[in-house]
Amino acid sequence: MAIYLFETRSLRDRLSPLTENKTILELLAGGISILDAWTFNNQDQGTVTFSVITEDFLSDVSGEDRCIERGDYLVFAGLRPVALNTLFDAKQGSGISLGAGLITRQNDKEDQAEQQVLAVRLKEKLAISDIRNAVINQADPNKALFTLLAPQKIRWTEAREVRQVFHPEDLLHFAGADIRSAIDFQLAKGGPFLDAKAIEASGNKIRGSHEVVIEQSAEVHFAIFNTENGPIYIGKNARVMEGCLIRGPLFLGDNSTLKMGTKLYGPVVTGSDVVLGGEIKNCIFHKGTNKGHDGYLGDSIIGAFCNFGAGSGGSNVKNTAGMVRVYDAALQDYRSVGQKFGALMGDYTRIGVGTQLTTGSNIGLCCNIFGLEMPPRHVRSFLWGTGHNLTDYQIEKAVVHIENWLRFKLSSLDKREIQILNHIFDQTGRRR
Repeated sequence: MAIYLFETRSLRDRLSPLTENKTILELLAGGISILDAWTFNNQDQGTVTFSVITEDFLSDVSGEDRCIERGDYLVFAGLRPVALNTLFDAKQGSGISLGAGLITRQNDKEDQAEQQVLAVRLKEKLAISDIRNAVINQADPNKALFTLLAPQKIRWTEAREVRQVFHPEDLLHFAGADIRSAIDFQLAKGGPFLDAKAIEASGNKIRGSHEVVIEQSAEVHFAIFNTENGPIYIGKNARVMEGCLIRGPLFLGDNSTLKMGTKLYGPVVTGSDVVLGGEIKNCIFHKGTNKGHDGYLGDSIIGAFCNFGAGSGGSNVKNTAGMVRVYDAALQDYRSVGQKFGALMGDYTRIGVGTQLTTGSNIGLCCNIFGLEMPPRHVRSFLWGTGHNLTDYQIEKAVVHIENWLRFKLSSLDKREIQILNHIFDQTGRRR
């Protein structure tokens, strides 16, 4: 069985800058990728392959002659990862029939153009290039997709209860539940894990009814774990230094480090090779990112291989306690996200020593921001400078600097990643 998860232009824009150089499936769901979460939730369905239909420069299914075959599934990538069978009417059981489709209404309107395609099992094969054109290049991707599927006479059923990721803050909203699922994913691998006696033998203290799951290869000493609000997971070869105060839920990825005296208020999620320090609340950090020094950061989603200098951080509440507005690339305007939100940050961006981000910041990828003057709320990708005095960060220089930072993580950019960055830079029209 093959499942093709399709992105739309509006979904990618709504999640920007997190998805500027990657698909939504590469983002973290509780500590594992969204793609891994889909795979884990469908492991009982036999052999299942997953592919993503997205923009050409990111696609893993490129090629004009490629098709989705009869009996395969087309699923909206903005759906929360679930067992595919649970999406459809229970009376269909595990035998989801050919031509079964699931939709949901947008804005409570009756017009079919206002209905969103969630999932469909194809009766006949479809060219991937045609699907990509419909969902990426058309102004109304759902209307285009309905038109493309019309000859198959799909039997549409309206979904009653489905959860989707519409905006970046949804990733934070679901983080606690996602951590629980990600821990189950790790437990299914079989460990080995430290038992409670071994954990406490290293001077650690545990309080609460949820579990503390620590990989046997991790180093954890003289920390306090409070699981009253959710479980805690410490990954392979991770380090939790002395004096850390941790309130779950937490997923600390492989080879990641909590420096001495770190204070975490969950849910907090990290990928692998992340370094955290200071005071952190309700945040997601993707692979290789450092926020290793004193300073506060809350209600934020940070991309991969970012760096926060000593004393840097950001506000997540306005001094007026008013509603926070964050720039939304799909609207090309600011959108209200509630009373608490810190920052969105794209991959490979660095914040200098002492630099503070304002409430509701949206900082693009490959930025280098420094100095004591607070930068604007919205900083587009490939900018360099201090405060509002920002200038173009040329791609050749940006790549050299990224490579310098990646050496700290014993990593480097591969050819495809450099091609993606060059493509994004060229789209801005700023190459000299």
